[in-house]
Amino acid sequence: MWITPEEVALKNALKLWVTDRSNDYFLLQHRRGHGDTGGKITGLLVGALDTVLDSNARVAPFRIVLHVPGSQVSWVIASGATVEEVQRHWRWLDQNLLPYMAVFENKEDAASFVLGKVKGLIAEEVLGGQAAREDDPARFREDLARFEQRFGLPQREKLVTHYSCCCWKGRVPRQGSLYLTTNHIAFYSFLLGKEVKLLVPWAEVTRLERVSVGLLTDVIRVHTRRKQRDFSMFLNVDEVMMVMCQLADIALRRLLDSGGLTLDQSLALPNPVIISVRCKRAFQLIELLHRDELVEKVRHRLRDLHWKQNLISGHDLRKKSSVLLSALGCFCLLQNTEHVRERLWDEHFTEFGRGVHMFRTDKIRKLVALGIPESLRGELWLNFSDACSSLAAHPSYYTDLLERCRGESSIATEEIERDLHRSLPEHPAFQSETGISALRRVLTAYAFRNPAIGYCQSMNILASVMLLYTKEEEAFWLLVTVCERMLPDYFNRRVIGAQVDQSVFEELIRERLPELSERVPDLSPLASASLTWFLTLFVSVLPFRSALCVLDCFFYHGIRAIFQISLAVLDANTAELSSCSDDGHALMILTRSRNMHVFSSGDASVCPQKFSAVSVKHVEMLRSRQRVQVLQAHEDSTKDNALRLVTPDVSLSPGDLSELYDLFKTEHFISLYWGDGVSSSSASPAPPAAAGGCVERYVVDRAQFKSLYELLTPWSCGTHTDTVAQRAFTLLDQDRDGLVTFSQFTHMLDLLYCEELNEKIRLLYRLHIPPGSENTRKSYEEQLQQMLQDLSREKQKDEEKPLPLMKQHQFIQFCKTLYSMFQGDPGEAELFQAIGMVTSLVLQIGEARQSGQSQGEEQWSVSFEQVLASLLTEQVFHPHLLSEDLQTHKTEALDTHTHTHVLL
Repeated sequence: MWITPEEVALKNALKLWVTDRSNDYFLLQHRRGHGDTGGKITGLLVGALDTVLDSNARVAPFRIVLHVPGSQVSWVIASGATVEEVQRHWRWLDQNLLPYMAVFENKEDAASFVLGKVKGLIAEEVLGGQAAREDDPARFREDLARFEQRFGLPQREKLVTHYSCCCWKGRVPRQGSLYLTTNHIAFYSFLLGKEVKLLVPWAEVTRLERVSVGLLTDVIRVHTRRKQRDFSMFLNVDEVMMVMCQLADIALRRLLDSGGLTLDQSLALPNPVIISVRCKRAFQLIELLHRDELVEKVRHRLRDLHWKQNLISGHDLRKKSSVLLSALGCFCLLQNTEHVRERLWDEHFTEFGRGVHMFRTDKIRKLVALGIPESLRGELWLNFSDACSSLAAHPSYYTDLLERCRGESSIATEEIERDLHRSLPEHPAFQSETGISALRRVLTAYAFRNPAIGYCQSMNILASVMLLYTKEEEAFWLLVTVCERMLPDYFNRRVIGAQVDQSVFEELIRERLPELSERVPDLSPLASASLTWFLTLFVSVLPFRSALCVLDCFFYHGIRAIFQISLAVLDANTAELSSCSDDGHALMILTRSRNMHVFSSGDASVCPQKFSAVSVKHVEMLRSRQRVQVLQAHEDSTKDNALRLVTPDVSLSPGDLSELYDLFKTEHFISLYWGDGVSSSSASPAPPAAAGGCVERYVVDRAQFKSLYELLTPWSCGTHTDTVAQRAFTLLDQDRDGLVTFSQFTHMLDLLYCEELNEKIRLLYRLHIPPGSENTRKSYEEQLQQMLQDLSREKQKDEEKPLPLMKQHQFIQFCKTLYSMFQGDPGEAELFQAIGMVTSLVLQIGEARQSGQSQGEEQWSVSFEQVLASLLTEQVFHPHLLSEDLQTHKTEALDTHTHTHVLL
């Protein structure tokens, strides 16, 4: 296949390539060790090198090289897995290019001609759909088949990519294959007859880092709560690190951070088409009557069109003595008049268009640096952020939303009322009811649109500034854009996004301000002090005019600008921060207004060029890596809270509870890995709550509960286990939502392993009467009463709670369960004899009870007390119903159920 030309050195010490055919410009070569090598030792060395190399770095065994005589530079322009493939390309070059290359007097021009033709061929293949077919080559299909065979995961486990690498156990490397999937890191090795498998869920990864170990090149260290793993590869370490961070970020956000934005279904766009252009802008068309026809015509036109790069060269702005452009491109001197700036923007509109059709040029960046005119600020904020597209696509959405939330009251509306008069109180616009009412409507509408966020402090400050320069409906969509796209996950109860960016900021301080990071080893207080800067976009800490310049830059450059400004703040105060004696002193320095005024003074030394290298790509990479740690820290807190609520009510040890929680969570994730399940926050309208009102994060459905029950229960019933598990689930599923919480599951295991014999028999009895034996429905009041009774069981242990009578068919099932529990036991004969004695006795009791009833109530039945007394008369049952140690079952469950296997 044709490949993007890459430079190579033809002369090398190992002589890795052998030339088969050549002419004045091209060489057809095969890799030594493939085909007729002519050198066994060298071929073996090359084969060994190919085995060690990263799989993506392994080259195809045949290639075509463009070589200019007398030049030290050559280019690989085609490669193939078979000689037939490269010979086909060789014939094309010989017939279509070589005859015309003689017309070039300069051989360098001839080489440029070939390189341009090859790039054109690649572009045609992309437009023609060849790239789509190459996304699933034969080699990848073979690797996918090996992966599925080695790990036996469901087909819904998607393999993203794979590499050749070493997994280190101490100082010992193990060469093998690294597979990265949507849910796991997988490693496989088979050397000298020894097989090693490693499967680590992304949900267990707590940190990813690139470190140097001894004399080795950098390795990627994967941290989990139990241990760490080091992976090294010969090439592509940066690529592997980037892919790992992205996959871990996606998986953890899907599994652990599911309580985010719930989009309004009315915002679904009908028949959409998105067209991306080279300037990295995208245009979205909706409500197209002939959508498919349009798409096909655009594709056909792109195939036929030969692109020519047209560079739009804007006129440079004339230098003005009163203007100083900072490195961040967002601060200006106040000497620039509003009239001059308006005229410059009008010239730009005339040359490059206005609105969503306006080209983004270098001139815009400079105009933003000069400061957006007051009369254009709202319009340009809407265009730069693309909030204008949402406004145009949903013309009546805001009005309808106000109608729906009129008169509604909630915690969010109460918080909004408290903060209304704290929003720019010094500005005249919010000293009257007109401005306050508009702000109330915008914030209330957004809280009603997105109840998962509702209202958070600092939203009022941003909305108030937006209302100064835009209409009310425009301010609403601008707020939507900021909260849901430009600052994702900032404005919610856990402020995950803000915490992630604080961690990113801390890492950027170490990268860009090494002097400060050396003098202040603990940077977390400095990063924490910047939280207000990010949440309010400096509006609450800068003078108002300077804050507007920051907002201009934010809507144009995005979050990158806020990171750059924050770094500049610390850089300007490095000397004072380095001499701080405590965190409080540092915080006071950063909050002093005079330390913020440096950005409006126009001093070029305040904002040097060294922060302009902070790119969006780098920020997003750091975000992916840091979000893993932030989400896992929240997960640890969630686990601690869940165990804290359960511990007082059970007798299981803290260690047992911790491992049970991990097993329960893993089972919950299985439905997200390969099933159609959803996380607990969206599985039902209202997630189950444990005692104390705390919402339980993880739940399991009937099938998942059955899996856990079979792994952990001491009551193994053979083929009857499924029936008992189904009854146990029905008994625990008190609200009939098809889900069981961790606290409910833990209370059941606590009863099986830690309670007295009477209570265990009581549970066995309840499993064979409604609702355990039947899927009957109770009223809400009955469910609530039953739940309160169960939760207070420990306090009322001495009080006898009457249970419903057991009917004859239910007692027969009860006996069947007893038989299945003891089947295969060494004392099976004695146990079966005891069961027969108990069965005969209870049947007689039931018949006697039936004969003593009136004629209208003739029905066989026995009470729990009668069943209990009959069982207690047979001493042989006692040691078998008293459960064994949980540790045995838990260890087996961990070995069977966990996805992290120890390297052998």
